[in-house]
Amino acid sequence: MSSNENNMHDGDINDLIEKSKSHEQLQYLYNIYETQYNETIQNINNYSKIITELLNSIKILENNESIGNNDVFINMGNSIYANAKIEKMDKILVDAGSHYILEKNIDEAKAFINLKLKKFEKTIEIFNKNKTEIRDILFKISYKLSMISVDQNHKH
Repeated sequence: MSSNENNMHDGDINDLIEKSKSHEQLQYLYNIYETQYNETIQNINNYSKIITELLNSIKILENNESIGNNDVFINMGNSIYANAKIEKMDKILVDAGSHYILEKNIDEAKAFINLKLKKFEKTIEIFNKNKTEIRDILFKISYKLSMISVDQNHKH
């Protein structure tokens, strides 16, 4: 979405909030944005976990000499681990996505992981920006809801 489209959308939601006099409509809108906010936080947490795993992979690759000829535990999925011995670690396999596996040397693998890190960090930046925008909308809706409640209390 272009910034111009985004600004139009922001203007539309701001107009809707400002013009609304219905507590139910605003509460419905609040629930929608609250769900988006929570999903955005969950996405940030998920990507943060991926980044942590990638950083751990880089640490392992940087210490690859100490791994050779040692026993290691391999995660086979679903909390099942196997004991294995790595004889040499001059080539490793990396998941390039879409079920493609590439063989890389240690330096190539670190460079590949660093590219992935940059991509995920950029994604988190976008999510954080969206989170801030959604939080601002939630604040505006909350404020408008409180104004409606005050008006209704004064009428009674």
